[in-house]
Amino acid sequence: MSDQAERIKSRRTQLRLTQREVAARVGVTRESISQWEKNSNQQLGSHNLERLAKVLQTTAAWILTGKREKATTSSNVVPMHSKNVESTLMEPLLNEHAEKGTSSADYRIPILAVTASAGHGAVVLSEETTAYMEVPRAVLRAIGIEPSPHLRIISTRGDSMMGTLGHGDFAIIDVSVREMQDDGVYIFQLDGQVHVKRLQHLPGNRIRVISDNTLYPSYEMDETDNFQICARFLGRWAFGRM
Repeated sequence: MSDQAERIKSRRTQLRLTQREVAARVGVTRESISQWEKNSNQQLGSHNLERLAKVLQTTAAWILTGKREKATTSSNVVPMHSKNVESTLMEPLLNEHAEKGTSSADYRIPILAVTASAGHGAVVLSEETTAYMEVPRAVLRAIGIEPSPHLRIISTRGDSMMGTLGHGDFAIIDVSVREMQDDGVYIFQLDGQVHVKRLQHLPGNRIRVISDNTLYPSYEMDETDNFQICARFLGRWAFGRM
């Protein structure tokens, strides 16, 4: 099926869902769903794309390209053996989606040997590459990310950023960002541990650290030598199944 609009409509009818039901679950109007099913050039936006994929029990990649998400383990890709990576989570996913060679429509992003904590902190961020993941360029651009040599992928642990990042999700990050540019979600080191949190500038060189999961209280801290920005969070990559 070559048309995005056709894929959306076909999957919806396959699941026996009405446009109104899909709209309610995605959080948009029925008219929006109707437009998505008529116009393949309609821009969904990253938030709507992810929610639509979840409602349709598929992936953003399939909606945009008709292809399932995949990662390669070809001969020029480093196998994942580092103990710092949650290999029990990541290796089965890579193996399941593995195929020989790469497509020119895909962009290869290094996976770093660290798990960023959306909780109480993980080990220090490492520049060691444990594997590579092939991400469709169309998916990257749909969520506002341009292919760049500064892109990296890390896995996440914990539920304090639920709504933005869930346990076991892959975070696409920009490691060229080493200071707060503005308020947003960053990967940072504090007292030797790596965190992923939403950061907000406050007067007096203070920072508010915010968890998107309201069960976790926010807190404030000074910009000290023990605090270092490692990267900025750009988007989430979560494997789905048809």
